[in-house]
Amino acid sequence: MTERNPVSQEVGEVKETLAKKHEEKESWFQQKDVLKKEIIQAIQEIRQVKKELDSSRSIQQQWKKERDVYNQKTKELIEQIKPLQGEKPAKQVDSRVNLHHLQRTLERLETKIETEVMEFEKEKKLMVKIKKLKKQLDESLFLLEDRQQYFQLSKEIREAKKKADEGHKKFVEELQKNKENFEKFAALTKKINELKKQIEETLQKGLAAKQEYGILVGQAKGKFEEN
Repeated sequence: MTERNPVSQEVGEVKETLAKKHEEKESWFQQKDVLKKEIIQAIQEIRQVKKELDSSRSIQQQWKKERDVYNQKTKELIEQIKPLQGEKPAKQVDSRVNLHHLQRTLERLETKIETEVMEFEKEKKLMVKIKKLKKQLDESLFLLEDRQQYFQLSKEIREAKKKADEGHKKFVEELQKNKENFEKFAALTKKINELKKQIEETLQKGLAAKQEYGILVGQAKGKFEEN
């Protein structure tokens, strides 16, 4: 059996070590490239979400403005009809009903629904209460329509309320759409930050492997020159 030349064996071992280190170095840089593609994709997605957020925010403000305009108009009309409640119409309105107070209560509750985070059951109860108050307001206004002057004001109030309700509904829809996009935006921001961190870590490992590879190449050259 022929013994292997020690020099030849050492050369083989050095080549194997260099090949492994080269493979490790390339593996880190390839991983970095994959992560860069992921971050580019995430950035494209977040730009689209931001575009949708900006558009939705603009639409949301338009509906909010329309709702507020008609809520204000409703309040003004209610102020006009309040003095007429002292006159006795054919169908008597319950004297305990204060339309102005009822409208303000509705606005306060609707604002609470929009701005506060609450448990589902609590929100559900609040929506039932709002619906009940709206029905009470509508019924009270209906009773006031027994005379022509009541009828005209009540009609205008109902129309203004209807438009305010439509504006509020659209506002809430856009608000919900914004909420979903905000969640997407936050998730993508987190993903991008994590990818940046991973890219930096991978790059540092790749550079370290490259440096180690260079050192090994230098050592190998020196060793072979000695031989």
